[in-house]
Amino acid sequence: MRLELSHASVVQLTDAWSSTPDLVQDLRLILVQEGFGVWSIDSRSQLFGPNDLIFLKPGQLRHARMVPEQPVRYLAVRFSVCGLEGPLPPWLMLPSILRLTPEVRAHVEGLVEEMRDEGARQPGAVCLPKSCYLRRRY
Repeated sequence: MRLELSHASVVQLTDAWSSTPDLVQDLRLILVQEGFGVWSIDSRSQLFGPNDLIFLKPGQLRHARMVPEQPVRYLAVRFSVCGLEGPLPPWLMLPSILRLTPEVRAHVEGLVEEMRDEGARQPGAVCLPKSCYLRRRY
């Protein structure tokens, strides 16, 4: 199995917003930088806010609602899952919403920005989060 970076962006919403419920087809990481709202994942609703990392896996039903009159900004990264046969491996079975410390958030933001930049330089290239992490670490 390998992950191919298919999308990376910074999203800024200033008006009330609600997504249409849909099934996730890829692997998604959403790092909330500011604002609040509600994510419903597989019919379980949870509040989100700054420093939350939302992790969506293929096959999950998702729906999001943003708090009116409150800007929301987040980093969004999507990966196409290639060569997967059967269920996701155990190392991808994280909770759907993780609350990060500010230090971990800063590190994740740096990794996401590096993956986004690498994807922009080489469209369609395979971007491995592990290689971005190792380049930052060593």
